[in-house]
Amino acid sequence: MFVLVVLMFVLVVLMFVLVVLMFVLVVLMFVLVVLMFVFVVLMFVLVVLMFVLVVLMFVLVVLMFVLVVLMFVLVVLMFVLVVLMFVLVVLMFVLVVLMFVLVVLMFVLVVLMFVLVVLMFVLVVLMFVLVVLMFVLVVLMFVLVVLMFVLVVLMFVLVVLMFVLVVLMFVLVVLMFVLVVLMFVLVVLMFVLVVLMFVLVVLMFPTKGVIYCGQMGRLLMVKITDEKLTTKIILIPDPFSCPVTDVFLGSVDDYVLAPVARFSGAWDVPLLTPGGQPSAFDIRKDYPLLTRLKGYYTEYIFHPLLLFFYIEVGRLLWSVVNHWGWEVLGLLYEENDEKEDGHSVCHFTLASIYETFNNTKPHLEKFNCKSITNFTQLILNFQDKDTSES
Repeated sequence: MFVLVVLMFVLVVLMFVLVVLMFVLVVLMFVLVVLMFVFVVLMFVLVVLMFVLVVLMFVLVVLMFVLVVLMFVLVVLMFVLVVLMFVLVVLMFVLVVLMFVLVVLMFVLVVLMFVLVVLMFVLVVLMFVLVVLMFVLVVLMFVLVVLMFVLVVLMFVLVVLMFVLVVLMFVLVVLMFVLVVLMFVLVVLMFVLVVLMFVLVVLMFPTKGVIYCGQMGRLLMVKITDEKLTTKIILIPDPFSCPVTDVFLGSVDDYVLAPVARFSGAWDVPLLTPGGQPSAFDIRKDYPLLTRLKGYYTEYIFHPLLLFFYIEVGRLLWSVVNHWGWEVLGLLYEENDEKEDGHSVCHFTLASIYETFNNTKPHLEKFNCKSITNFTQLILNFQDKDTSES
């Protein structure tokens, strides 16, 4: 029952973490909704500006149309003037016939005026063609204005649809927030249930005390919880005076676990821990009452798919080396600063493998990630060591 309570407590913690993550997701979605709303507002402003531009272009087209009409009137007036001048030329030609004496002098003038009339007529024709082309241009610009107005209407409809989408997303965020609140309430209820079950277990199975031990300097720190659910922390300068009579839980850290596990044999108190996987804890005479809940390095390897395969890693590697006839053997592993952090997990793992080689021991080469720069040289060191020993 106690293990079940612990598992349920872990489940409650995981669900609480899930609720927190979902709450963060809701906040992010709310920020996204706000950003989309700002984008919709900017789009609406752009549509308004484009509509103003379309109105200004329409006014410009109307002014150009008025200008074309005025030019057309001017061309008509010039055409009338040309007709009148042509009539005047004819009258003058009649006068020339009547005044034959002055024909020679005036004939030259008439010819020049006739040429001028022809040029002016050609100019009038060209201006008329220009007016026609400008009228066509005005019609095309009017069509363009109509198309732009249709585009503005479509963009306005798109903005309205996007605004509706933003409103729907906001409603979705609100619903998700309500869901997160409900899940949080569920987690709280499960936590209360776990506490009640823990109290029930304590009432059903009263014990003298459950402890958690850790090391602080040269003193032993003990956290005691008795059958009355009273918790206190005491410091014991003399390990042999420990008042605990039930069970040790922990510690996970190997360097803290080692002295407590040695004293547990003298106190006749069992010790349960998920740690203690290095091969040094395999010696039962030093750690007689130590129980390692997750096994040890010489017993299994850990698969990425969370499956435990109980294989003696050292013997497996020894059989591979023996099968292929390899002679130069080396174990390369990462190591911590022993004065500050103690040995690394890689050190304890490879120690169990190293012990399985009886006749020919592999060469050892360690490195620190904070200082190593040349891994090629580390590999070549194995060959140098083998050459020097042979």
